[in-house]
Amino acid sequence: MAFDALNIVNLNEKLQTLDKEQFVDMMQQQPKIKPTIKAITLGDAFVGKTSLVTRLLTGVFVQTRSTVGIEFQYAANLQVYDTAGVEEHACLFADYMRNVDLAFLVYDGTSETSLYNLKYVWIPKLMELYTTDPPKLMMVRNKVDLLLGGEEQAQWDNGREYAKRLGAGFFSVSSKTGYGIDLLRGYLYGSATTLTQIKQQELEQQQQHDDDDICVLEEEKEEKTQKKKKRIPWYYRCTLF
Repeated sequence: MAFDALNIVNLNEKLQTLDKEQFVDMMQQQPKIKPTIKAITLGDAFVGKTSLVTRLLTGVFVQTRSTVGIEFQYAANLQVYDTAGVEEHACLFADYMRNVDLAFLVYDGTSETSLYNLKYVWIPKLMELYTTDPPKLMMVRNKVDLLLGGEEQAQWDNGREYAKRLGAGFFSVSSKTGYGIDLLRGYLYGSATTLTQIKQQELEQQQQHDDDDICVLEEEKEEKTQKKKKRIPWYYRCTLF
């Protein structure tokens, strides 16, 4: 799937930020029949993946328990698979990692280990499933409200530079206070909108291709029918003695 990053940048310059009500309204203004955009969260347990998605989609912060297996959240045509951050269970997520359009790569801004595991465990497990057309990546540093210097990153935190090498968007947020959430939501909407348009075009092209195939089959069927009508019955071909 081709993805025009420039369009996303231009769109986000216009959107800047989106609150929850604007996000829901604008998603619902999409065509009624539209393809599903699938997203997945990846990262260690307790980095706040579930709280992040809940805050993005509902505007509410919820202190949640650690996810067991996979949970599912949605808004309009956006479906989010929220995974548990347990490496031993990562093999169970492979089916959900395939064919996703967006990936939230989440780490705790106060935990060096969570960034290390994101870079060397979760991202490689995702990318090994994609030889071509990888999903749009959004790297999220969560819990910045707990940093002593506010958004100022720790010396070990090279998440922004790593995201740039990946070609991923990078966001510092706090699911608890809402810091940075509107900006991430605006970026998410821009990405989902562009992906929806791309997938809609692909569906229309596939539909046109299918219609063309049907027309060819109908023409072949009509041709065979006409040939049968022209065929002389066997009893007319008999020689009379």
